[in-house]
Amino acid sequence: MRIASRISALFLPLLIVPIAFVGFASWFAARDGMTAIARDLLTFKLEEFVQFASTQYSLLETNDLVDDPAFRAAAVDAIDDYAWRLVRRDTELIAAIDEHGTVVFATAEVGQADAARLAASTPRSGWRRLEISGVPRVGVLAEFRPFEWVLLVTDEEAAFFAPVERIARQTVVAAAVSILVMLIVIVIVSRLITNPLRATVTAMRGVIATGDFDARVSVGLNDETAELADSFNYMIRSLDEAYRDIKQFALNAAYSERRESKIRTVFQRYVPQHVLGQFFEAPESMLIGEERALTVLYSDIRGFTTFSEGLSSSEVVESLNRYFGLMVDVVDQNSGIVDKYIGDALMAFFGAPAQNQQSPHDAVMAAFHMQSALEDFNEWQQARGRSPFEIGIAINYGPVTIGNIGSDRKMDYTVIGDMVNVVSRVEGLTKLYRQSLLITESVRRSIRGSFPVRMVDRVQVKGRERGLGIWTVKPGIDAAEERGWKAYHAALLAYYGREFETAIGHLTRAQEDLPDDYLCELFAERARRFLREPPPSSWRGLVRLESK
Repeated sequence: MRIASRISALFLPLLIVPIAFVGFASWFAARDGMTAIARDLLTFKLEEFVQFASTQYSLLETNDLVDDPAFRAAAVDAIDDYAWRLVRRDTELIAAIDEHGTVVFATAEVGQADAARLAASTPRSGWRRLEISGVPRVGVLAEFRPFEWVLLVTDEEAAFFAPVERIARQTVVAAAVSILVMLIVIVIVSRLITNPLRATVTAMRGVIATGDFDARVSVGLNDETAELADSFNYMIRSLDEAYRDIKQFALNAAYSERRESKIRTVFQRYVPQHVLGQFFEAPESMLIGEERALTVLYSDIRGFTTFSEGLSSSEVVESLNRYFGLMVDVVDQNSGIVDKYIGDALMAFFGAPAQNQQSPHDAVMAAFHMQSALEDFNEWQQARGRSPFEIGIAINYGPVTIGNIGSDRKMDYTVIGDMVNVVSRVEGLTKLYRQSLLITESVRRSIRGSFPVRMVDRVQVKGRERGLGIWTVKPGIDAAEERGWKAYHAALLAYYGREFETAIGHLTRAQEDLPDDYLCELFAERARRFLREPPPSSWRGLVRLESK
């Protein structure tokens, strides 16, 4: 298909559809408007007619002349005369028909059969389509009970809708003329565009066929097509002498583009810029899966389903985008990589693709900064009348498989392994133990001495046979917390040694510095229960958790 045909095929529907739509919309609007006006006019005439008849009857009643035939006839004549004064064109008909189907008076001929049918119709009021003397009409009827009449004001249907039909014809003619003019304009514009292009194509085919670089294109216009011709002429002049440079440049550009595209295809949108810089010289190393020890951080928003029920979808998306934007910045600033989003959860890893022995430390620092960023985010939330977020964070360190996993169509640079499953299970325990941040024993050993840590419990999470020690960590604690944590750890040492009375004593002292501390209350309650019902000899203090 040629350009001119494509332009016509593209723009004609774009022009015809709006013109047709506007035309028909205008016609429907005019039809409804004029019909309403005409209908209101007939209704108004009927109301005036009824009002005048009521006035005449009131005069008879006031003078006690209702039963006087002479005066009653005079009133009927007055009403008849008023009906004739209401008529404005020959197609209109105003009439009164009594209860027996007899025409009392009419401004045009009404057959006896038509009168009888109108007198017997139900209801005998309101807007009607009817036929009188074989002529289709529209009009309004009303009962006039004082004289037991049916009053009607009608107009011939053809005359009633004549303005509407005239508008319809004018609309069709205007639309057809507009489309014809647009078609002519499109043809002219298409030729103005394509003629210079044809000249350029002819010159290019001549160069290809003959190898004659002396060919030139002349376009007598001062627009983009003239610029195209000048560019073509310049290209022809330069092509012969620049051929070798262009070939070498194209080769180098293709090689560089292939390398860059390979790297960006693999890492774009989930690898920080500084990591790309480290591997830019050796992109192949990023595509190899390998076993490596690194740190995984998993965070989740607590009660997100309840939170989202009270907001519109756009508000939920706005809040999530703001929240994830802050969290991703924190992970990136602490040398981590966001692996994936799982609903409202976020998983990141530290120590890959560039190896980093400080990855547990970096992950813990990222968790602290996420908690700080959450405070800023909640201020932003509350300023918009929305509920603040609460999150749980878990960190685990250990061996995983890391690399590009997927298919030719879709690959993810991600981590898999038992250690990843464990960290998601541990994050689920943050709500159970009322701690915003939990770390595993492997993380605690790696950050020993860098931050104050507190043991939370020894658990057996779902899907694992071995027990797991979980801890919480803070960037710093005051003197009271230090004393409380020391007494708490002494209590746990006695607790796991089955010295439950001693454990209760240490926990009581810990609660003096840690009032309302949930962990102290939890272990105190367990110790008291074991004093009443000692655990079996095989007990090692491990809590089995069946839920994820």
